Amino acid sequence: MKAIWKYQVTGDHTQTLEMPQGAQILTVQVQQGEPVLWALVDPALPKEKREFFIVGTGWPIDGGLGQYVGTFQIMEGSLVFHIFEAPR
Repeated sequence: MKAIWKYQVTGDHTQTLEMPQGAQILTVQVQQGEPVLWALVDPALPKEKREFFIVGTGWPIDGGLGQYVGTFQIMEGSLVFHIFEAPR
């Protein structure tokens, strides 16, 4: 049986999240002032590590970032960040 799990997103430029294999990223939004990523997962499957890149609007980008996941805003919209998943 599948479930929706949430993962805290930190302010680091790169972040590795451990989630069940084949997890489908649904969205990234701010909940109670903190960025959170939600994914549809099958908890019975083995976990795998997935790498994400977080870049702010206007930051220089060196090379490819992978698949776009979503955008979130913090500090009442004064900071805007974009999340990409590294190719697996």
